Amino acid sequence: MLDILNPDVPQDASRAVAPVSVAGSPYQFKETDPHSSHSVMLSLLPQIGNGMVLDVGAAHGYMAAALRARGFRVTGIEADPVLAREAANYCEEVFVVDLDGPLPELKCEFDVILYGDVLEH
Repeated sequence: MLDILNPDVPQDASRAVAPVSVAGSPYQFKETDPHSSHSVMLSLLPQIGNGMVLDVGAAHGYMAAALRARGFRVTGIEADPVLAREAANYCEEVFVVDLDGPLPELKCEFDVILYGDVLEH
């Protein structure tokens, strides 16, 4: 079953800041470590953007929040429904889907597709 979350996303992107960690979660936002995957991905994107980003493996929405703060519009894909609900706070739309199965039909084109900390799992 495919769930799609369409949250009421804050209009002020500067307010869309995700916590660096969530209690009990193995996922941490590692933007402060210049060698982390998150820092490297963010360094490859403009500081001010206006494009569409697909965040595959959105987790809690850490990358989505950082990208929204830069002006990007973000759609997420996340397998865990609990994490997807959190990511929905920072994404325009989140698809709850397992990447080992069929992928959702996406209705737009993306300028950037991120697979941060996904392919090695």
